[in-house]
Amino acid sequence: MSDRSLQNHFQTNAWVILIGAGLLLMYAPVFISFTETVWATDDQGHGPIVLGVSLWLTWRTRHDVDALPSSGKSIAAAIFLAL
Repeated sequence: MSDRSLQNHFQTNAWVILIGAGLLLMYAPVFISFTETVWATDDQGHGPIVLGVSLWLTWRTRHDVDALPSSGKSIAAAIFLAL
């Protein structure tokens, strides 16, 4: 690996870590609240299982989604998913 590509790799990883830390700080209180209230009941106790399976399925198919051709509407899709 050249010095330039190694530097770009570390910059990319820094952004991923920064965004991940921000999301963790933002959503941790919500998950803690859910574990103490909604997910503690019998009616909604399956919530963490559904969340975990959804994250696992998304992670498992990430390479397939990445291999799809881009249609140029990535920004619109990202905005839609963010809402």
